[in-house]
Amino acid sequence: MLALPAAAITWGTPDAGAHPYGGLVVFRDGVGAPTARSSGSLLTARIFLTSGHCAVLPNGAVAPVAEVWLDERVTLSSPSIVGVPSISPDGTVAVVRLDSDAPVARYAELPAVGVVDTLATKTALTLVGFGATEQDEIGGNPIGRWNQGGDRVKAPSALVSGSQSNSADLLKHSNGPGGSSGGACFHDSGGPVELGTSDVVLAINALVTNANCTGVGYGSRIDTADRLAWLSTFLP
Repeated sequence: MLALPAAAITWGTPDAGAHPYGGLVVFRDGVGAPTARSSGSLLTARIFLTSGHCAVLPNGAVAPVAEVWLDERVTLSSPSIVGVPSISPDGTVAVVRLDSDAPVARYAELPAVGVVDTLATKTALTLVGFGATEQDEIGGNPIGRWNQGGDRVKAPSALVSGSQSNSADLLKHSNGPGGSSGGACFHDSGGPVELGTSDVVLAINALVTNANCTGVGYGSRIDTADRLAWLSTFLP
């Protein structure tokens, strides 16, 4: 398996207000230079859930600051909220504690412990994120041909079940065009993998298996006891 950080929703449609808590986050180093861009979701007015690997600087330290945007279409003039990142002990999950309340009317919800293990294969999922959505029709490295996007996009997907060594930590989902399905791609890391059309975040986008963002994708499960316990320390 080629383990590549996930980045953007492909074969999806504009979010159109369905996930107002979905946001784009940029992590910055000590001099303010951007180091990573990811997706994520608000759990409360001041707690933003995203991917742990995005919050790590090249030197291995946690980024000292992050900037979060919640507009459906992010531009250079879009308002943002600054916050401080924290990473879970296992390094997979991060939160950004925002300096001020985010102006949204609804938040993402955490799952019950172990709920992913109770779901049947082909259970409907929804992927949400900002990032690359299409490739340029030119030769060269497929990774380099993905166009960056600034729009919040959603796509239907489905659970792919089966025993594997990492099942306890990762949720596997379909990742590509097939009927009504879509997928995650580069710069969708941290974006929610939700149960059906609910606001329940089962996992956050983590990995794709090839440079064309097809086949299957993987999300870091949020329904584990350790990750839920860690997230609870940031919640009211």
